[in-house]
Amino acid sequence: ELQTNTTYYGRVNSIINSSSSPWTTKITSATLADIPVTVVSTWSAVQYTSFTISWDKNTNPDAVTKYEVQIGTVNGLGSGTILSSVTYNLSGTFTGLKTDTTYYAQVKTINHYEIPTGWLPLGSTKTVQAGMPTNLVFSTGSASVLAAVWNAPVPPGETYTLQVSSAFDFSYDLHESNVSGQTTQITGLQANTTYYGRVNSIINSSSSPWTAKITSATLAGIPA
Repeated sequence: ELQTNTTYYGRVNSIINSSSSPWTTKITSATLADIPVTVVSTWSAVQYTSFTISWDKNTNPDAVTKYEVQIGTVNGLGSGTILSSVTYNLSGTFTGLKTDTTYYAQVKTINHYEIPTGWLPLGSTKTVQAGMPTNLVFSTGSASVLAAVWNAPVPPGETYTLQVSSAFDFSYDLHESNVSGQTTQITGLQANTTYYGRVNSIINSSSSPWTAKITSATLAGIPA
């Protein structure tokens, strides 16, 4: 009985009256690989933009068996953007992912002659949602400007978006500022007007929920 996913060499000779011919030149081939199997903890180290996926080798030999693992945001991975990694380990780590996003995974084995097995579905997981900033306040203001400051979440956002509007539900008169720090100001506002503000954090183009809105008013203008 031959071993799974193992390279073998072959040769043959002929025998007449118990006398053998020379051996032929050897040839080589490999047995097929076995499809991987799942483990108890498929997903680990699930973070905001990364995670690790694990599987078991089944009957494939250690260290010399190649695996391809794929992830995507569409169940079945039949469409959308597919990320792929080839490894000789029994796990693969993906980084640079979107926060608060469900990812699906599958893995297959590839034998020594690049012949793959079928795919083994590995289920799904969801990356951690980016944290909201805290302690948002309007710090200073004038007749046409409101400045805001907030505290960064953990981990901090790569950027932050501050929205200010005279509409309670931010449905119109919307002013927006996108910055990398924890303070910014909105200009071009109307004098003596009540405004509402909210801010979110953004990691790898994925946004956290908005903070609870705060309110303030621009200063009144001097009469003409």
